[in-house]
Amino acid sequence: MNYPKTYESVEDLPSVARIVREVLPRLLEGDNPILVGLRAQLRQLVVSSVEMTGVGFFAELLVPLDIPTMSPAHLVGGNADIELTGVENGAGCVLFVDDGRLSTLEGYTFGGEEWRTDAFVLSIGRVFPLEPPRLDIKA
Repeated sequence: MNYPKTYESVEDLPSVARIVREVLPRLLEGDNPILVGLRAQLRQLVVSSVEMTGVGFFAELLVPLDIPTMSPAHLVGGNADIELTGVENGAGCVLFVDDGRLSTLEGYTFGGEEWRTDAFVLSIGRVFPLEPPRLDIKA
C-alpha cells in the first residue's frame, strides 16, 4: 500500500476506531480542571479524518466551536501501551490540544514497523493520561 493514505471514516480502520473509542477517554482521566474541560469536549467530538502514515496514524479531531476552549492553548502528551496484530514491538500514542481544543490523536509503532490498515488491537495495557499543568488558584 502507498502511504500516506487518508480516510474520511475512522470506522474503516478497526485498530484506530478502537483506540479512539477506548484509549482517548482514558488519556483524559484525572481531576485536573483542564482534563474536566477536555472531557466535555470529548463528548461532542467527531473524528473528521484519519491519515495512515505507514508506521501509524493521525486522527484529526473536530470539536464544535460552541464548546469552551481550555487554557493553556497547547498541550501534548499521554501515552498507552498498545499491542497490534502484525506489530512485534508494540505501539503507542500521543494526544495534541491546539488552540484550547482536542485536535489530533497520533498513533505510532515502535521501531518503524508497519501499522497496517487492517490491523486489530490485541490489547491495551497501561494508559498514561495527559498531564496538564496544575492551576494555582489563590484565595
